[in-house]
Amino acid sequence: MVVIGDGVLKGGDIARRVAACLPDTPFYLFDRACQQAHNVGNLRFMPWQTPGQVYSRALVTMVPSRWAEAFPRAIIESQFLGIPVVASARGGIPEAIADASMLVDNIEDPAEWVRRIQARMPAQPAAQAARR
Repeated sequence: MVVIGDGVLKGGDIARRVAACLPDTPFYLFDRACQQAHNVGNLRFMPWQTPGQVYSRALVTMVPSRWAEAFPRAIIESQFLGIPVVASARGGIPEAIADASMLVDNIEDPAEWVRRIQARMPAQPAAQAARR
């Protein structure tokens, strides 16, 4: 799971709550403010990297934004690379996402995120290992 941005408006706290519900799934939180990679449970806090390095870890991209993003590049980049996206239904996100069934209306409800993420996670352990 890849999350870009760890601030409140980007939904970093939402990602943490969802990660707690999926303890066997690594969550990579990339943020420009992170100076050094470190782990806390299944959370991997990562300094900013090139898009290729970021998306090489992604089985799914999570975009839990609270604010009305105009047209999030992370969604377009992920979809272009064939990486499924689960995102909040805010701002221009519904126009950017290819699969509207992966939009989360109640973004504060971790269970809603978990349902959609589990619907998009690859079933084969080999696929997961290949992306890590």
